[in-house]
Amino acid sequence: MYLEGVPLAVHFFGYLERNGYIAPRARVGLLAHYYTLTSDGITLYEEGERWWGSLGWQQKLWVIWRG
Repeated sequence: MYLEGVPLAVHFFGYLERNGYIAPRARVGLLAHYYTLTSDGITLYEEGERWWGSLGWQQKLWVIWRG
């Protein structure tokens, strides 16, 4: 089953927030609508970048097309 990216973004966002990878920049006011990476989120990002960089072009193509 293939889904468009927008509905999945809500689930990814919820996952990241529930697991402490992102947090609101403020609890009230205008900045409450903006999120930032936590220290765990930065670690997750860096590990993901290292993983992606370790893949060959064929593996990257597989990930892009097949998920």
